[in-house]
Amino acid sequence: MKNSAESSPIEILINRRNDGYKPGSDNDGHNIAIAVDGGGMACVVGLGMADVLKSEGIFDMADQVSGISGGALVAASAMTNQIELTRVAFEEELPRRDFINYKRKLKRQPIVDLPVLDNLIRRDTPLDIESLIANPQELMFGVTDVVNFKAKSVSSKSEPAEKMITWFMRGLHLPREAGRPVADEEDNIWADGGLSWQQTQDISLNNGATEVLNVTNAPKKLWSVDAPFTTYVGKWLKRYGPDNLDKFRDFAHKQAASINSESRPNVQTIYPARDAPLPGVLTTNELVLKTGRVVGQNAARLAISGDSGYQHPEYHKKPSILSNLGNRALKTYFSLAP
Repeated sequence: MKNSAESSPIEILINRRNDGYKPGSDNDGHNIAIAVDGGGMACVVGLGMADVLKSEGIFDMADQVSGISGGALVAASAMTNQIELTRVAFEEELPRRDFINYKRKLKRQPIVDLPVLDNLIRRDTPLDIESLIANPQELMFGVTDVVNFKAKSVSSKSEPAEKMITWFMRGLHLPREAGRPVADEEDNIWADGGLSWQQTQDISLNNGATEVLNVTNAPKKLWSVDAPFTTYVGKWLKRYGPDNLDKFRDFAHKQAASINSESRPNVQTIYPARDAPLPGVLTTNELVLKTGRVVGQNAARLAISGDSGYQHPEYHKKPSILSNLGNRALKTYFSLAP
């Protein structure tokens, strides 16, 4: 996986750091993006990766950043130097504030209580929106227009500061599990960006990126369209548009084809090992979340050191001896911790 300069995106970012590059100057002929995938609470894995990329001075060398769903929040926290606050939110505050509760399903209430997260990032531990907007890096994150079933990207450079968190919350709205989304003042209804963007890196590539370093929460793998899940989400979308079920099925097939393709030589993906202990989308166990973050940190360090077993398109390779030892240690910690 080489671009025209015979270097991977992460190698270019490392070279930029060593050369004292200024983000946005584009004086080396590249426009590099870091794309952070979504995945609900599993985004703690991406948070661990972003933490290492940030501490190693690599994250700040990107010209732009993109995100979908919780990945947008992780990206914003890295850009505003608030990774620690986001870590506390994911690992401690959200689990303890009843953010996700399956018992509410019995009362026909949403499993996910999004106002809890809204209050957290707006008031209790506020996201530094002014710093985000002032950052020379541009943040682009995806949302979905569920009425017309269209993909939209929101830019930190074009939206008013007072609306940014509102857009974050719209892009975090999981179908069904978070309840009915609220229409805006123009009667548009928005939901999770993962419903309409095939992959997070598409946001960056559409925004002029020449190379993308993709940070994801689980190993990339070949997959086919899951008919029950597609129908489950498609029927929810059909409430807002009569053709949305068919549109979503078509989108799901295109998304599967995109993920199965290895034809993007300018995209490099960092992800955990296949056998790593990973949290699920709606995980609330604090130990599982903490372990997931450590898994992400481990994957990022290995990627920086050049361990190709973690990087697209070589994900069919077996993990290296170093990878296996690290994952075995994590699994032991995970199984023995109280």
